[in-house]
Amino acid sequence: MLLSPDQKTLFIADTGRVVAYDLKTGKQIHVFPIAVSLGEDPFGNRFGQEQHFAMAVTSDGKTLAVPAQAAVAFWNVETGKEIHVVNGHRDQVDSVAFGPGGMQALTGAADGRLLLWDAAGGQQLREFPFRHQLGTNHGHTAFAFSPDNRFVALTGSPSAALKPFSHLLF
Repeated sequence: MLLSPDQKTLFIADTGRVVAYDLKTGKQIHVFPIAVSLGEDPFGNRFGQEQHFAMAVTSDGKTLAVPAQAAVAFWNVETGKEIHVVNGHRDQVDSVAFGPGGMQALTGAADGRLLLWDAAGGQQLREFPFRHQLGTNHGHTAFAFSPDNRFVALTGSPSAALKPFSHLLF
């Protein structure tokens, strides 16, 4: 589940889709299809961990990022239309976050890498190999940008870290 920054829309991940609901009326606003159902994921549960599903919305609430296997789809929340899909990971994407302002997105996957993307254009900007620094072989369970874009907080069972990214982000 994910609540929009204005707290008016709730996004709920379901098998093969993410559904957006208007919290005032309780009505379904949009359905965002996921390219592959979670149960059909060929990367699924390889390390014996539970399946989990990450998604993110920009601070202005206009763009939704939804992982599907080794890719991430970006959706226009207002229209319900897909903007683009980014590919670059070699394994299941388990984490996604937008930087402040929504200009960049960071994705983490079971391949042990973090990829930084131009959220509007879909181009990969940078790669960060962090598997060994986090002490995990199965991805990053969560991360978030600091409001000033200077740091990214990372957690991956059993470790956590705060990494300075100010020289990498604009």
